[in-house]
Amino acid sequence: MVQSFRENGTMTYYTLDAGVRMFNEKEVDMMQGTGQPVWRCLTLANFAVQFLTTPGEYDMETAVSMFLPEKLAYSVKMCRLIMAPVLLEDSRAWCLYTFDRQRKVLIVLDPVHNLQDIDMLARLHAQNAELLLEGLKLVGQTLADGFTINRAEWDIEYNQGMHVPCSM
Repeated sequence: MVQSFRENGTMTYYTLDAGVRMFNEKEVDMMQGTGQPVWRCLTLANFAVQFLTTPGEYDMETAVSMFLPEKLAYSVKMCRLIMAPVLLEDSRAWCLYTFDRQRKVLIVLDPVHNLQDIDMLARLHAQNAELLLEGLKLVGQTLADGFTINRAEWDIEYNQGMHVPCSM
């Protein structure tokens, strides 16, 4: 997918969003044949932008609109996983923050720093993780067919040592 959507050697915000839209369309098509609800949702990059760039000054209308059933073709309330791509400023690399609503854990996948120790990964991601958990909580509360997130019940895990780090 990266080669298909790469512009001038960089996975841009716009090309990532095209990939996200394609993933979600294919996910709906795949699940329609099973009779089961869609179990994972990949958010547009704008979801993270909403909650990371200006904490406390959210455009909730835009954030909530990304999760409306008429936009997604399914109810996000039925999803076990909500996955949010996040562009880290220090590495210029896309990371994936995966909210596992069943296990109540946020799993941070960082393809560049995955060989770092847990303390380093926490320094890089803990603030973003907290802001995104709060953002998803607010979205869930705002949706008519929403969900709840109690931060005290959630853990944060970091993908560590699963592969050779990606280069930028």
